[in-house]
Amino acid sequence: YQRRVHGEPHGSLRVAGGAIHSVAVDSEGRWCAAVHEGGPVVLIGVQFVELAGELSTGDTYEHPTTVAFASPSPYAAVGYRNGKVKLFHLDTRAWTWTFTEHIAQVTSLAFRECATQLLSASDDGAIVVYQCAFPHRN
Repeated sequence: YQRRVHGEPHGSLRVAGGAIHSVAVDSEGRWCAAVHEGGPVVLIGVQFVELAGELSTGDTYEHPTTVAFASPSPYAAVGYRNGKVKLFHLDTRAWTWTFTEHIAQVTSLAFRECATQLLSASDDGAIVVYQCAFPHRN
């Protein structure tokens, strides 16, 4: 079954040589992030025409599997094959926190409204809820 969509594509950008596993867009439409095979999470600017940077801890042994934005806060969460969930500050691209409750690959991430809680799902069969207290923007 193929659904026909009217209109032209807004844009296209090749961000990886391999498969892309997950994409996310923040609620304000400023950022798009893509998780691709064997590389860091790629951060794409609002116009979807150029790369804005990467969300990476510098550890080449960690492989991202999923990503979610904590809108309206300037944070994103990245899930990994090793079961870790890491938070990144979008303005600085800095890694700020790690959650280690899962023992298998993180398969899905979602923030609740206003980014007060982060939910993660894993191949270990668990859904974990994290309480988030992000600093407010000035």
